[in-house]
Amino acid sequence: MRVIFVSAITTLALVLLPGCDVSEKIMPGLYGEPAHQVKSIELFSTQDMNQSTAVPVDLVFIFDARLVDELAGMTARSWFSTRQGFMASYPQALVVSSYEFVPGFFATIDPASIKAASGIDAKKAQAVVLFADYLTESKAYTLDISGFKKPVITLGKTTISVSE
Repeated sequence: MRVIFVSAITTLALVLLPGCDVSEKIMPGLYGEPAHQVKSIELFSTQDMNQSTAVPVDLVFIFDARLVDELAGMTARSWFSTRQGFMASYPQALVVSSYEFVPGFFATIDPASIKAASGIDAKKAQAVVLFADYLTESKAYTLDISGFKKPVITLGKTTISVSE
C-alpha cells in the first residue's frame, strides 16, 4: 500500500511541478515559458534585393526545443525543399508563416496574430527562425531571431541584416 501511495505522489508531482527537470526530460518542451523575445518584426527589402526578384520568406515558430538547433542550422534552400515533410512530421511543434517579398517592400509582422490551423499560439514558441530563399544558396539566409524583441530585418542585394 505504501509503494502505491509513494508512486501516486511521485506521478502527481511530475504533473504538477512543470519547472522540475524530471518532467522536462519526460516531456521536453511541454512546459517551459517561451524562449523567444520577439514582440514584432519589421522586414524591409531593398530595390536590388536578390537580383531584383521576389524572395520567398518563412518565419518558423518552433515549439519543440529539440528542433531548434536542427532548423536553425539548415540553409534556407534546404528548409524550402523539406518544409512540407517537417510540417507533416511535427504539426504541433511548428507554425510556419510564409511571405513573398518583392524589391522595395516593407511589412510589420505581429507574432501575436499568427496562429496555425491547430490553434497554436506563436507567442509561446521556443524559438523563431527566418528563412529567405534567395537565388543563390548561403547559410546567411537563415536567421534565428529569437533573441530580439523588435527585430528589423533588411533583405539586401546578397545579404540579410538584422538589428533592433
